[in-house]
Amino acid sequence: MSYAIEGLSETIDTQAASNPLWVLRTWPDAAWCQQWLTAASQVILSELALREVWYHPERIDELPARPLALHTEIQLLRQQQPELAELELPITVIQIGDQRWVELTLECQPVILWEQPCSN
Repeated sequence: MSYAIEGLSETIDTQAASNPLWVLRTWPDAAWCQQWLTAASQVILSELALREVWYHPERIDELPARPLALHTEIQLLRQQQPELAELELPITVIQIGDQRWVELTLECQPVILWEQPCSN
C-alpha cells in the first residue's frame, strides 16, 4: 500500500518502508504523528522542530518515539541564538554525532525529510 504525504513529491510504499528515518524540520501536528510515527520510529529533530522542544520541552510527549538530534546542529543553534545557551535541551532528546547520522541513513530506508507546508 502506498500513501502520499502532503509536502512530499513522491508516495511512500509503507510495506517496503519498514524502517524509515524521519527528519522533522518543523513540528508535526498530532494527526500526522498518529498516522506516520510509531514507538519504533527513528526521528531526528532539526531546525524549527528542534527549537520547539528547546522552548517547550513538554512537546516531546506528543511524539511516540524518543527523538534524536545532531550534536553539531545543537552547537550551531546555540551559536546562532545565544538565548538557547541559557536553556537546557531536554534530556529525553538523544544527541547523536555525525558518524551515527551517517550510520542511520544507511540502516534506515527510506530517509524522509518532512516539514509542514506553509499555508498562505
